[in-house]
Amino acid sequence: MNILQPNTWTDQVLISPDNHNNCTRPRIGAWNAGSEDKVYFYYYDDGVIRWRERNIATGAPPTNELWFIASGGGAIDVGFVVDDTYIYGFFKLGGVLVWTPRLKSDNVAYPFGGNSNGNTVVTKIYSTTTAANKSYTAAWSTLNEFPNSIVRMGFQHTHELLYDVIHTESGLQPVPIVNLSSAGNDVHVIWKDNFSNNKLRYKYDDQAPTALTNLTVTKSQNNHPLLQWNPGLEPDIDQYVIYKSTGGWHSIYQTSSTSYEDTTESYCTLPPPQQCDGGHDVSYYVKVMDLGSHL
Repeated sequence: MNILQPNTWTDQVLISPDNHNNCTRPRIGAWNAGSEDKVYFYYYDDGVIRWRERNIATGAPPTNELWFIASGGGAIDVGFVVDDTYIYGFFKLGGVLVWTPRLKSDNVAYPFGGNSNGNTVVTKIYSTTTAANKSYTAAWSTLNEFPNSIVRMGFQHTHELLYDVIHTESGLQPVPIVNLSSAGNDVHVIWKDNFSNNKLRYKYDDQAPTALTNLTVTKSQNNHPLLQWNPGLEPDIDQYVIYKSTGGWHSIYQTSSTSYEDTTESYCTLPPPQQCDGGHDVSYYVKVMDLGSHL
């Protein structure tokens, strides 16, 4: 038997010190960005929905916080979304899918965001967060605005839930599970179209790529401006488009490389405070273009 990276697992951590005989549907979401390295847990226990936070960087014990108590029980957690500021919890209550955001920093529960969907067939919410820190989930919709549709729900640091339609079809049967994932800023979705045909379908939202990083301009060996940058994070990068300004911006070159030498310009070689005759300032920026020609 081949062993994959033996002895790399950490010691187990007790998430909850209490006995939870009826604890079901535990969810987990990791978040690592900037100085934050944490894992979040979201679970249901006897009508109570709780969340806990584990700080990986400090090794602090998981905190235990109450999210929501359903009157008489009956709340069913179906998933949650994590971004750099909020946790968005989803649960079914009386057959209705409800969502509510919560700040990670101060543990303040905001009022319900309302019915994200009147859907009674959803069994689990899947979510994804793009490189631009935009979080999404998707589900079957019975809303008046989007009847018989699969809709995407977006969270952009707001208490308002934003919608757009992934797929709609007259007479389409309810879709119980929609899964989605992201790479860079693109969001990919898969679902089974209905209970009679049972066909798997797929679409993706081709968004503009993330910006490249660490653009520098130095003097080349031939005394020209040499632009260099780190590769963009988008998986479907096609070209880098170089823009130049000596008084107005215009594109001057496209390349698949991560560097460009502007041979039409030369550095002034006189030491200050001497002035070069006919000198002028030049500015540059570089955009990422994906396979769909999005910038």
